[in-house]
Amino acid sequence: MNNNRLIGLFVSFLVILNGLFIGLELYKEAIRNQWASNQLKANVAYMELNTLNNWTVYIEFALSIYIITVAVWLMIKNQEFLKKILIVSALTQVVFLIVGWLLALYIDTAVFNLTQQLLGPSFIVGVLVVYQIIRHTWLNARTYQKVN
Repeated sequence: MNNNRLIGLFVSFLVILNGLFIGLELYKEAIRNQWASNQLKANVAYMELNTLNNWTVYIEFALSIYIITVAVWLMIKNQEFLKKILIVSALTQVVFLIVGWLLALYIDTAVFNLTQQLLGPSFIVGVLVVYQIIRHTWLNARTYQKVN
């Protein structure tokens, strides 16, 4: 499978998970609004919100595990491709940060509710970027020492 297809699959899965998360958060906001306007009983609203909260936690966890799994696999198989995946992952996160911000403006909800799924993956990508920098610096230092 070529690199472009792998990147497409990687991004597709990120988009699906992030889209599901945002969709669930928007649905939770609709339930909160119905509850606030007394159109929904408290126990029904609580049960629905509790279920939706569980699903959003699962999605946050899945995003983090997905990025870690892909990164570890690429560390073993193809270090050069890891750089591309990190760039694509960071760009995808920026896009969903902008989408969350725009939706929060339009729907009048908290921005963090629509973007909190990005925290774990952003931290992981940051750690991996630091790893890549250290690895690259170490390899260059070793190469320089062998030449001299």
